[in-house]
Amino acid sequence: MSDVMELKPEQKVQVRFNGHWYPGVVIRTTPKRVEARFWTRGGVKERVKIVPRDYIRTETAEAPAPAANGKKASTLIPAVGLLKAVYPKGDKWTLPELQAHVGGYIEPIYRTKCAPGNLMLVDEDGRSKALPVNNRATLKAGRQIVGTALIVPMELME
Repeated sequence: MSDVMELKPEQKVQVRFNGHWYPGVVIRTTPKRVEARFWTRGGVKERVKIVPRDYIRTETAEAPAPAANGKKASTLIPAVGLLKAVYPKGDKWTLPELQAHVGGYIEPIYRTKCAPGNLMLVDEDGRSKALPVNNRATLKAGRQIVGTALIVPMELME
């Protein structure tokens, strides 16, 4: 895993713990081990562990490459699973397409750590639906996010 050799403090990673992968942040590194802070149980329980480098993998890139047809991608951040690049059917996203990705009425999250010009969208009723905490989106938003989040470049919005 050559990409893990270049770990730096504050870098976002995934940490293997009890057979599962959890989102986390690097605190310190040594040639054989990494100290990382990560979140388990839906983002409720925080842990700091020193783990072998084999138990760390770097996060998937946030900004996916453009599609072969030149369309700019949006990033789907599921509460559980890997990031995924998604594209609008036309030139811009329509409201029904956005609602289908987040699973309900959309709520924009304006103050995030996303790249400038991007907007995070989530399910407005996620808490009342008891959706699981989305740890990766929570780190980006700076507040607790539940359910699937979608990061969309502003130029793709109608």
